[in-house]
Amino acid sequence: MAQTWVSRDYVVELERQCIEGDVACDAYEVVFTDKKRGTRSTMYGRTLHTVCARPGARCGLMGYQFSDAELRYRLYENGTLEIYDRGNRMLETERGDWHSRPPRVRRL
Repeated sequence: MAQTWVSRDYVVELERQCIEGDVACDAYEVVFTDKKRGTRSTMYGRTLHTVCARPGARCGLMGYQFSDAELRYRLYENGTLEIYDRGNRMLETERGDWHSRPPRVRRL
């Protein structure tokens, strides 16, 4: 199931590109809409996980990370979006809500 996160200023659509059951999916297509600027862009991202006791393992899902040429985004399962510059300085944070939606149909 694809997911959409919606806040006052942003919409993030996440489309999983991994096979079902791949918990640590490093391939998400992300469509990011900035309602304030009226822009929409496609990026690629990966999941963020908590650190496990076993080195190198991935445990609980925390959220998703994706970026463009200028900014880095972290979208957490709790509904918080954080936006960072390339110097790792947080520029903005915003709360939103998650919604499920059917996956997009890909035409060959």
